[in-house]
Amino acid sequence: MSRVALPFGLLVLLTAAGVEAQAKPARAGTHSVVDDQEARDLFKLGKQAFDEGRYERALKYFKDAYELSRRPALLSNIGTVLDRLRRDAEALEAYKSYLAQVPDAENRGFVEERVRVICPDMGSAYGGKH
Repeated sequence: MSRVALPFGLLVLLTAAGVEAQAKPARAGTHSVVDDQEARDLFKLGKQAFDEGRYERALKYFKDAYELSRRPALLSNIGTVLDRLRRDAEALEAYKSYLAQVPDAENRGFVEERVRVICPDMGSAYGGKH
């Protein structure tokens, strides 16, 4: 099976979507102000690492930020990094969790396309065509 490379511009768009999501916690009142700031800082470090092509490091920062904040948009970032690292099964899980938690996501079409590229048999699970 051949995979289509992720266009850099779309990766930046996906990462930028995570920046916007950082403005609002997923569950208000469940995290301390310190945790929220730490999650924001980790996200920024993850974005910087991603932009520099240091994907393993970006993954760690995004996962740590998600653990602190539980912001669903970070799952999209995690999926994107895992996709870049060709860790397909993990990328699919992150993308599926993201789509389940954010059913009306602005980037839903893009994420569904990545799911179809990684695993064509799963595309129909999201209403996509092969």
